[in-house]
Parts: sequence; C-alpha cells; structure tokens
Amino acid sequence: MLVSPATQDQETQVSLGSLLDYLEDSVVVIDKQFRVAACNREAQRVFSIEFEPPSGVGQQANRRQAKCFSVLHGRSEACPTCPLKLRRYPDTATRMAFRAETSTCPQRWFEETVHPFSKLDLGFDGAVLHIKDVTHHKTTEMLLREEVRRRRLLMAHSRDGIVVLDERGKVFEANRQFARMLGYSTRELLNLHVWDWDVKHSREQLLHMIRAVDTNGDHFETLHRRKDGSLYAAEISSNGVTLGGQKYVLSICRDITEKKLLEEQIRELAIRDPLTDLYNRRFIFERLTQLTAEFLRGTTNFSVSLFDLDHFKTVNDFYGHQAGDVVLREFSQLLAASVRQSDLVGRYGGEEFVIVATIDSPGDTRIIIDRILARVRAHPFVVAGHTIHISASCGIAESFEFSREDFSAEALLAAADHRLYQAKESGRDQAVGPEPLISQAPLFYDV
Repeated sequence: MLVSPATQDQETQVSLGSLLDYLEDSVVVIDKQFRVAACNREAQRVFSIEFEPPSGVGQQANRRQAKCFSVLHGRSEACPTCPLKLRRYPDTATRMAFRAETSTCPQRWFEETVHPFSKLDLGFDGAVLHIKDVTHHKTTEMLLREEVRRRRLLMAHSRDGIVVLDERGKVFEANRQFARMLGYSTRELLNLHVWDWDVKHSREQLLHMIRAVDTNGDHFETLHRRKDGSLYAAEISSNGVTLGGQKYVLSICRDITEKKLLEEQIRELAIRDPLTDLYNRRFIFERLTQLTAEFLRGTTNFSVSLFDLDHFKTVNDFYGHQAGDVVLREFSQLLAASVRQSDLVGRYGGEEFVIVATIDSPGDTRIIIDRILARVRAHPFVVAGHTIHISASCGIAESFEFSREDFSAEALLAAADHRLYQAKESGRDQAVGPEPLISQAPLFYDV
C-alpha cells in the first residue's frame, strides 16, 4: 500500500513523539524567540509546561507562548550564554548546569544540553534542549567537596604532624605542623623522602614498611632528624590506601620526646632506692637475670659482693635514725664513687648493699672490695656534729666458681650471703671470698 507524503509526515511525527515520551529525561524544542515549540511528557511533568501537541498535519501546537528561560530557569529574559541569544549555531552542543524548583521537588539540579539548529526541515531556527536530572550526582559531588574541605581543614589545624607518602617514599602532601616538627617549609618537604628524616630504619626497611602497610594500619616508635641535625623521638600511626592504582601511606606523627623523658624518670623512680638513690632490690634481680643469661651463653663472667655495715644498730641507738640515714647515704656515695661505670651498686635492704660487677679473671673482685673496705675504714662520717668511724663486712661470690649446669643467680647470691655471715662471725671489717684477700693492694683505685 502506498502512503502519501502527508500521511508519512503525520505517522513520523506521532512515532517520534511517542518515542520522546518514553525518555526519562526532559526534551524541549524551542524556536529562535525562545518559545517552546514542542516537549515530551517528562518535561511537562517536571517543569509544569502547559503544552498540547498538534492534533494533525498543518495544525499549530496549542501553547501559551511559554518561554524556555521562564519555565526552566525562572528568568525574565534569555540566559546570557544561550547560543540562540548569541546567534551562534556551533557544530557541538553547549552544556550547562542549573538549579531549579520543580513541581516534584523544591530544589533539583539539572544538566541542560543545547543543540542549536538552523532551518533544517522544520521551517524555523531553534534548538533542542536535552535536560537531565543530575541532583544525586551533584549532591554527591558537593558532599565530596565538603568532605575534602573538612579533611584539609582538620589536616591544616591538627596538633600532630601529618604526612602522605607515595609508594616510593616521597612526600606527596604534608601539613604545616609536620613541617614545623622537622624544621622545613612545606615546599621543601615535597622534595624529601622518608629516609631523609627517619634515622632508625634503613631505606630498604622503610620501603618494605610502605609496601606492607594496609588499611589495618601500623603503629611504631622511631627517631626523626630535624633539618638542623637534632633528633627527637616520634610516635607514628600509619595507614595504607590505594587510589587510582597508586599506593599512598598516611602517617600521623607525634613528637614524644617529653613523653620518653617522663617515662625514663618514672622508670628511674621505680628502680631507685629513695633514701640512697642507689638501685633497689628489684632492679638488682633484673640485672642479675640478664647477666645469668649472658654467662650461660659463655659471653660474660661476673661477681656479687654483699656488704653489711658493722654495728650499725649502735649508730641508730646512740645518734638516732636520722643520723643513721646520713651514714647510709654517705656510705652509698662512697660505694658508687669506688666502682666502674659499668658496675651496678644497689641497696639490698636495711644496711645491706650489693655490687654486681663484670670480671675477667678469678680474684678480680677481691682487689676492688679490699680497696673499698680500706676506704670505708678511713672515711670520717660526720653524724649529729660528731665524727665517727665505721667499718663494713663483705661476702664475695664469682661465676667462675660454678659450672653452667649448677649455676643460677640465686646460687651466686646464696654463696655471697654465706660468706658475708662468715666475715661477720670472724670479727667483721673484712671480706670473705673464693680466694685469699690481697692485703698489699693500694688504698684507692682510679674510677
């Protein structure tokens, strides 16, 4: 059956109109006076355009002269960038985003694509407007921008240093606090790698740590070197993240130098005797445990010397306990000044003291103890305005005396304690050890 041209035009128009009505986006056709010449049902619904399509060929659309800038943008005149206003008919479409109040929602975001045309077969100049609702995309984009802005504000005002490294260990981004911590400008930091300030780990170790860290994160302490060469202790919390196929590590850095000093002070208080400032019994046993392990490995020999002040009860009874404390402090200072820096001097309890010393040969300890006893014997103790002389007894035990199978710190202490009892039973003011005491030793020795 032949179809007349008029019938073809009518059927084509109806088919195209039906297809446009199925689109989820709005489509509006305007003439060069910006009047709506045609639109699909979605455009009518969203923008409340009152429009009736022509009922037949040759009939005009029933419209109330709706202008696109009015119904779409709420404007009283054409948009400044509209290609029809500028009398431009480019080959490519013009795209713009706008926000509008619609019948379906008070505030929506739309992306409008303008396709200008001239004449063609429509008999007039105009444009096709393709309008897509991009509210969800725009809202997500705005939220993302706000989140980025918020995170940058937090990073800029953080009291901790924050640095972002790429997978090569190079600085990708850093805040001002981290720059201040290292003494660099933020611009200078962008030219540095992590091994330029971390002095505790090698370059290979740091690269391995970057490769290994993931979203579960890592936490460790290290040592950082400032631009001026000074060092400070740092606490690092890091997380790894992959963006666009690129690995990054976000590290939060905190200067813990004061914290470490405070911890050291607290530890010193915990291991020191408050009266004499010597090491206390607890720390003595910690050190003995370490030396025992070294002896059993065959790397270290050491000795334990236990001292007891002779007739100390008489000092307390005659001069008072405060005077007794003076004697204990002076005796402690004398012991500390009479040993090597590597030796440990501690208060074992009451008027008992201990020296733990590493030695090279049997009998080495007795030489030191002989000198200390002579020095104590010659030292004038000033108590309550009176000068008195006191003496001390000592028991010595050395690791040389034991086989590794029979050795323990407790066995060594027990031997020293037994010999201290022998020294006191034998008249005091003497030392008893595994070898005869060397009587010709000089009075003092160089510390």
